[in-house]
Amino acid sequence: MARQGAHQAAAPADIDPVKDLPEEEHSDTPDEVHAEPDAPADTPTERPTDIPAENAAEKPIGNAAPEPVSKPGSALTNTPMDTLLGTARKAPALTPTEARARNAARYAELNYAVDRLEPLPGTKVYMDGGHTDWHPVSSIVSRLLHAGVDNATGFALNVSHYQTDEDNAWYGRLISSCLAYVADGGNPAECPDQRWPRLRAERWLEVNVLNEPEEMKHFVTDTSRNGRGPWLPRAGSHADPQSWCNPPGRGLGMRPTTKTGDPLQDAALWVKTPGESDGQCLRGTEGPHDPERGMVDPEAGEWFPEQALELVRNAQPSL
Repeated sequence: MARQGAHQAAAPADIDPVKDLPEEEHSDTPDEVHAEPDAPADTPTERPTDIPAENAAEKPIGNAAPEPVSKPGSALTNTPMDTLLGTARKAPALTPTEARARNAARYAELNYAVDRLEPLPGTKVYMDGGHTDWHPVSSIVSRLLHAGVDNATGFALNVSHYQTDEDNAWYGRLISSCLAYVADGGNPAECPDQRWPRLRAERWLEVNVLNEPEEMKHFVTDTSRNGRGPWLPRAGSHADPQSWCNPPGRGLGMRPTTKTGDPLQDAALWVKTPGESDGQCLRGTEGPHDPERGMVDPEAGEWFPEQALELVRNAQPSL
């Protein structure tokens, strides 16, 4: 979610990731089975009644109004983890009934956040839509709809990830188009996927989505670390490459701006702080060293000077 104060009318909004919603996890492969089924369409979405009126996300930041960007991975992944990094041991599996109950609670929290924050002055809510190498379009659209995207400004892509601007723009267009198609009575399962041949997908969009950009959900993209695109480790180089975790050789991407040249993309943002560690990356080893870097990576959220220098040196466009 992003809020822009009146004193910043001509500048990109400040961004505050809201991470006090349920846990998120990472996946190196699209559609990895580390999620239970989505909340069913007929599951009632009840608003929590025990959340304090003075929510942390609504408190002022410094002398300015709050300017949050929502990054709640709970709409994307559903399996609890003992730890998100390192060995990342999975917690005991839930029964289908338990999974449905927990998913419904998560979606209720997400709906509550949207309903509470979107009406605030100068606030726009963008819900986490993952990235191009994860969920297919039909899956992420269903999750976004359950999470309340209808009442939000739009969705955010590539948060804390490395996918290219071109891939993010195409994925964003497909998601926005599918949301419009569903709003007109369509089935998300019929929407083009990011893995479809581009020409086939373009033809489908021309026939099935006639909405103007201003009638569709918009998106923002995190470009803080995508200047060199995703890391592609050598095949077999690591038992678990953890390609999302402090990958080497990455660079800063497009500078934050609202001038994207794309009628559906409201902004390029640096949501993830460049130089902030993703955690202690073990890549399938016992650790404690990151075998790709030959050092012990800082804990998640801590400053990682070696990575920060890499991002600056490899920035694209260059600094």
